[in-house]
Amino acid sequence: MRRFFYNYLARPLAWAIPMGLIIALLGLPLFKFWVALWSAILLDVLVNFLFPAWKATPKGNENARR
Repeated sequence: MRRFFYNYLARPLAWAIPMGLIIALLGLPLFKFWVALWSAILLDVLVNFLFPAWKATPKGNENARR
């Protein structure tokens, strides 16, 4: 039982825990970057879809002149 525990649980965990920490520390900034990028894109699309009048055109808002 002790050998089973050591070979199949303790040794893999001894590798997996530091590797997971390293991967998490390296991946978290990238993950935050992609989340921020997609949030900005989706927010922009949503605002343009819900409030098209907010889109500033160089000529101004044609609808306001009617």
